[in-house]
Amino acid sequence: MILLCPVQDHTHLATLDELLADKPISRSGLGALEIVQVASVEPKTRKQFKECNVHWPLSFHEDKRLERILNRDFFSQDEILKIENHAKKALEAAMAAKDKGEEPVGAVIVDPLADEVVAVSHSLCSRHPLHHAVMVAIDLVGKSQGGGTYSYKDSYLYSRSAPPLKRDDKSGPYLCTGYDLYVTREPCVMCAMALVHSRMNRVFYVSRQCNGALGSRYKLHVNKGLNHHYEVFRIKGLADDSIRKS
Repeated sequence: MILLCPVQDHTHLATLDELLADKPISRSGLGALEIVQVASVEPKTRKQFKECNVHWPLSFHEDKRLERILNRDFFSQDEILKIENHAKKALEAAMAAKDKGEEPVGAVIVDPLADEVVAVSHSLCSRHPLHHAVMVAIDLVGKSQGGGTYSYKDSYLYSRSAPPLKRDDKSGPYLCTGYDLYVTREPCVMCAMALVHSRMNRVFYVSRQCNGALGSRYKLHVNKGLNHHYEVFRIKGLADDSIRKS
């Protein structure tokens, strides 16, 4: 017979008679009470499986994608070079913002299938409180698709040439479907939600911030209540290959 209950509630119990005092269950032949460890959630990695299986038999289905991430084998060398190059473009945008007296935050949005830059932006908060680098970049993607809300007069900002706008065509994908964002600073809650609404594919950021929404203070991108989720990676130093999942 197996009795499942939180061990902290019954650590003082020495016998089954005490545990089942008010239960109509025969204790004949059951032996002494033995407390064992049981995994509270199913193992996600082979290492977790081996550790948990010592205490309790488990079934396990390996998540090879997760294992590659944890083993730092998720990206090929060619992919790492591309990631670093795009991140460097974001850093250059941040330096351009600093030279203009803006907050030094830069962002680059890339179409990874074509390895093509769609938009380059930096913070413009001195001109508008909502013009964070990520918000400007998303708006520039809209401009590249024949839309966009704001008109920017900054020579450093870039958006890919826009096709003719088809206002009656509502069958296309969301704004940033399939795109990757490279940003020098971890996005805030506002920017992180904008990335959800625009259906960003992946986000790569360089530095954490205390109110960051993608790992430092919140983990908005893994909130189960949202109708879209994107992958988040932090780039730990552009001089090495230490790119890990956040």
